[in-house]
Amino acid sequence: MRDDIIKRVKEIVSEVLENSDDIANLKPEDSLLDYGITSINYIRIIVEIEQEYGIEFDDDDLSIETLKTLNDLVDYIIDRKENK
Repeated sequence: MRDDIIKRVKEIVSEVLENSDDIANLKPEDSLLDYGITSINYIRIIVEIEQEYGIEFDDDDLSIETLKTLNDLVDYIIDRKENK
């Protein structure tokens, strides 16, 4: 399950950033900031994740500093789905 979520979130990041070549090398522990993400792109990624997984991010958690890696996002998704 986790690997599937990582793969899908990576696809979402790639679609939003429109830079699939660089994103292909993105590891789950890499900071999204290292891949040139902007605040607008970050919000677009969050919206896509919310729609994809039927979850809602708390406003307090909407920070690139809080959820800055694929691992952070995936952990959040899994936690939200389990505690729905």
